[in-house]
Amino acid sequence: MNKLLFSLVLAIPCLVSAQDSSGRKTGDTVRLFRSMDTVSIQARRHVIEVRGGKMILNVGQSAAATGGTVLDILQHAPNITLDPNENLLLKGSAAVNVLIDGRLTYLSGQQLSNLLKTLSVESVSRIEIITAPGAQYDAAGNTGIINIITHKSNRQGYAAALTAGGGFGHFGGQTTENLSGNIRSQHINVYTDLGYSKRSLLPYRTNYQRSSFNGQPAVYDRALTNPFHTGSYSYKLGVDWTLNDRQTLGILYAGYYNPWKRNVNGPTTIRDTAGKILSILQNRDFQNEPSTSNAYNLDCSFHLDTAGRVLTADADYISQHNQYDGYVGNAPENAQGQPQGAFQQLNIHQPSYIDIRSIKADLTWPVHAWKIRTGAKFSAVRIDNNFRYDSVAGGLSYFDSSLSDRFIYTEKIAAGYASVSRQWKGLSVEAGLRAEHTVSEGNALNTAQDNKRRYLDWFPSLSLEKQAGKQHRLSLTVSRRINRPPYGDLNPVRYISDPYSYYQGNPNLLPELAWVGVIGYTLKSKYVFSFTYTRQNHLIAETAFINDTSGALVVTNANYPHSDRFELLTVIPVEPVDGWSINLASNFNYTEYPLILATDSQQVRRAAVDLTLSQQVRLSSKSSFELISRYLSPHTGGIYLSGHYFSVDGGYKISFRQGKMEGRLGFTDLFHTIRYSGSSLSHTLQSGYYNTPDTRRISVSLTWRLGGQLTQGKARTLDEQRRL
Repeated sequence: MNKLLFSLVLAIPCLVSAQDSSGRKTGDTVRLFRSMDTVSIQARRHVIEVRGGKMILNVGQSAAATGGTVLDILQHAPNITLDPNENLLLKGSAAVNVLIDGRLTYLSGQQLSNLLKTLSVESVSRIEIITAPGAQYDAAGNTGIINIITHKSNRQGYAAALTAGGGFGHFGGQTTENLSGNIRSQHINVYTDLGYSKRSLLPYRTNYQRSSFNGQPAVYDRALTNPFHTGSYSYKLGVDWTLNDRQTLGILYAGYYNPWKRNVNGPTTIRDTAGKILSILQNRDFQNEPSTSNAYNLDCSFHLDTAGRVLTADADYISQHNQYDGYVGNAPENAQGQPQGAFQQLNIHQPSYIDIRSIKADLTWPVHAWKIRTGAKFSAVRIDNNFRYDSVAGGLSYFDSSLSDRFIYTEKIAAGYASVSRQWKGLSVEAGLRAEHTVSEGNALNTAQDNKRRYLDWFPSLSLEKQAGKQHRLSLTVSRRINRPPYGDLNPVRYISDPYSYYQGNPNLLPELAWVGVIGYTLKSKYVFSFTYTRQNHLIAETAFINDTSGALVVTNANYPHSDRFELLTVIPVEPVDGWSINLASNFNYTEYPLILATDSQQVRRAAVDLTLSQQVRLSSKSSFELISRYLSPHTGGIYLSGHYFSVDGGYKISFRQGKMEGRLGFTDLFHTIRYSGSSLSHTLQSGYYNTPDTRRISVSLTWRLGGQLTQGKARTLDEQRRL
């Protein structure tokens, strides 16, 4: 079957060549749009573009984005991947800001992934990836910013889009429904977006570790099935008022609800070094974690004159509640699989309450040929996480004080910035400076661990861009960034897998500081080359060690002294024949950092490559086919060397009824080749994992557009990073 599918993939160029020879006019192709600010790298308004220092995914143009979610389409972007837990990574790091319409999501890890799964790709206009933001952007996020722009019409009248989709994979089906629209008059615009996504998946997870069992060397092998179900709801309602020619006022409410749950089953098999089974542990891990989020925003803008002087202000309040209930259970067996003891169970109750408040103001003030920007912001965060473990024995529950704790975290950030920019003939310059003063406290009440920090950091930035003739453009950007530890990683409680493996937070994590420099060159307004150097101090990355007392594998995050990363990104578009567009995006990178453990010390050096080949075939003026192939070579991340993987996604798109209806048929991971694997880089700690996600799926969707055409939403000033 895989050979047949692979043959079809290779046959695409032949099909296109045959179509081209049929006499279709070359004039049917929409030519590349070329200007100093825009570089289009595929036919029409293409799936991937590079504009003004941003890499842009035009989601609406992708036939592969069928019945899927924003999390699915993000994996088509160069440098964006997922880790084995579906955490979003940019350039291999979780130190990235994720925003929706310029607004902070305030989520990370599994919660962020769950939110992105609720957002239908049909509700999104484009996704921007900014790797070197200026002083007007928050300094958080060492690897950059991902800004998701949703649809909204700027024309008077009404516009709406209704999408329904479904699909299936190895384990179960999926459904996606979305309604987005707005009604605009001369002075008022009311817009909304409602989404629902339901999905059932069955990934397989295996991992191993070498430690000891009853005083002798042993190997622990885990083989787990991890079925989980998610049915996520997202909802948004906003109003924009144009009070007069110079003043606008906006109110926005956005929320989501996700009743996420999973049920993990499988054995931990303990063997001696010769392979003889010493013991077996049958595992059960049930998690029921419904989460809700409610966000409110008030924004206003004042055009002080007609010369471009503008004052804007935003106020935000976000409330989130996560209710985690479940248990971890283990049934010991002997080598023959016979029960060897009573079922051991730990019940888990973990309510988490999060409140976030922020207010900001920005002023743009042109002075002759110069443009001056300045602004200030204050944000306050409070998190209350009560983590309770109860041991169950004889049908009775007993509070386990050694594992339970209550963690309260507060953080206040006061920031201010100023920047100045100017354009000369063929040259544009922008320089800025941002200051952020942070006061934080993480208090684990039961263990009396109270970590207080107060620090002031300065973040300069510089951007130069030179247009040399009509075919050459050079750019240079330099900025200093910060990555504060995710709130959950500061919580010292344990997340237990079985008696021999658990994750534990690290309350002593320090913020990660980085210098990022990018040199860019664009040839003929379409061929893009960029070189990036990133120097990170106090790098936050995963590490692991063996608990000397219990022999358990302990996974946590730690600060590595520093890291150096060099990257060469190239974007090469070609059009072999009329109607067949090819785009090759390649990222060659080299990473180096010291790996320092209690029993091991070495210098990690690793080169890697990330290749994305996108092909678009325009079958007619109303239909197209897209194929996206990606290869990611082995790459480093903290203590682990992650394995390579290859994937092929694609889809067919057709519009009818004068463009009012659009149908899509898509597939992901065609050959089921995506694997998340890794092994320890340490000479003394031997552990690793090999996970098979449930990613080979086929989907179909139908979109019905009413009224006018939805366009991109209002791009607001970007906010601080998500760290929950």
